[in-house]
Parts: sequence; structure tokens; C-alpha cells
Amino acid sequence: MAVDDAFIEAMVHDAGFRLVYVPEAVVYSKGPEKVMGFISQRRRITTGHLHLLKTCRYEVSTMAPGKIFTLILKRHKVHFRQTLRTIGAIFLELTGRVFGYYDYYLGKKTIASEISHARQKISTDRQHDSD
Repeated sequence: MAVDDAFIEAMVHDAGFRLVYVPEAVVYSKGPEKVMGFISQRRRITTGHLHLLKTCRYEVSTMAPGKIFTLILKRHKVHFRQTLRTIGAIFLELTGRVFGYYDYYLGKKTIASEISHARQKISTDRQHDSD
């Protein structure tokens, strides 16, 4: 699923837990191997994050470009190759996000909308169980 982490983040937040960024944390996962796969992934994730914001009123932390840019500046070492890679990664991320916004505002149905409906059903079921 494209945005399952974001929906879990929203549920954890809604349950009253505090979320913090841990820069030392390392996550290993298999990502797309080709540029178009990366852009498609980022496109789906952006669409899902926008859907989550609209339906659950929860903004995923990575949707705040100012925070991301600040982290990049703090961690970036000024080396020619790393700078080029960073600029390239930013360009690819922005490309994916632009397409994600385009999909979202044109109303293209995504897996994110299906996840959101399932999440809302779980929340509703929990409310009925506690009554």
C-alpha cells in the first residue's frame, strides 16, 4: 500500500501518542529501482497524504517542505557529488509531488482512498464497541 505508514501515523496520533523524529533511526526497505518507479511511488504517496489530510484532518510530517528543507541543510555536507545527488533527489521528489497533486485534484481514485475508508470504518466500529 502506498501510504499505509501515514495512516498508521495518523491512528497513533489520534490514540493520543506523541510522535517524534529520531534522526538516528535506520529503516531498511526495498524501494523502486528505476527513476519512473520512484516518481510513481512518490506520486501515489502524495495523493494519499492529501487524501488523509482531507478525510482525517491529519497532515503527515513529510508534507511540510520547510521542515524537510531544514533537515537537509543541517545534514548536508558540501561536496560536489553529494550536492548534485541532493539536487537530483529534490527534483525527483518535487516531480512526484506535482503529479500527486494533479491526480488528487482531478479526483483520480487511488488505493489511498480505499485505505482511508477502511480506517474510517475501523474508527466507527471502535466507537460503537465502546458505547
